[in-house]
Amino acid sequence: MSDEAYSGPASPAAEDVPTGPAAGASLRPVGLAERITELDVLRGFAIFGIFMVNLQMFNIPMTLPQIDPGYWPAAVDRAANFMVSFLFQGKFYTIFSFLFGLGIAIQISRADARAVVFRPVIRRRLLALLGIGLLHAALLWYGDILSTYAVIGFLLVLLRKRSDRALKIWFAALFIFPLLLHLTWVALTQSGVIPDMGPEILRELRKDMLVSLDVYANGSWSEIFVKRAGDFGSMWQGVVFFGANILALFILGLLAGRRQLFHEVATHRDLFRRVRNWTAGPG
Repeated sequence: MSDEAYSGPASPAAEDVPTGPAAGASLRPVGLAERITELDVLRGFAIFGIFMVNLQMFNIPMTLPQIDPGYWPAAVDRAANFMVSFLFQGKFYTIFSFLFGLGIAIQISRADARAVVFRPVIRRRLLALLGIGLLHAALLWYGDILSTYAVIGFLLVLLRKRSDRALKIWFAALFIFPLLLHLTWVALTQSGVIPDMGPEILRELRKDMLVSLDVYANGSWSEIFVKRAGDFGSMWQGVVFFGANILALFILGLLAGRRQLFHEVATHRDLFRRVRNWTAGPG
């Protein structure tokens, strides 16, 4: 695959008018023989790690471990909390996000092979994912990630025909942007240019934490629904930070899918080893 251009559909017009023997075909569920075992294993591994983090968050306000680390006074509980934070927190969504982008690349490849118009298919799938995510957030748990993936997935679709070189630039910019934004904010608050709202924010978070503990434990269905909706909205306020990283990982997965790295694992084993050796320590 050239670093200069993606050899996908040449233009929107070409994409919207399928031709060839497969014209008019539709995408279908992947058969067992077509599945890529390595991706299924990685996906299961990622879901396990996400589950380990969410299992704790299902039972408490999301900010409680940071606001009140003494909430679990027993040594074994605090040790377990530390291990979950150290080994799992913020680590497995990266794998899952990468696989999401890679999955989009595979869907594009399969659609091209069957001369299927890709945009309506992925639009339906992302809208369905968004609907499931919103129902999950409204009825079960405010910490839903599916709706976030759906919205950011639409952005990835807009970038799908960019050259490899352009996607690498997008990846670097999106990956670095939240870090620069955070460092800038810290510098401005430390220098006094922007008042440090840390203590006030902490007081508000502690107050909200107490309200959450009371409403989710003792509130009526309508009170819980309203609180859950508010918490879901608060979570979306952080989308500038984590959303940029998620889109960056989507793009990385898209690039890996274009190069078919997981279609031919044995061929790329040396590359995987180099990535492992360079990233194991920092990770």
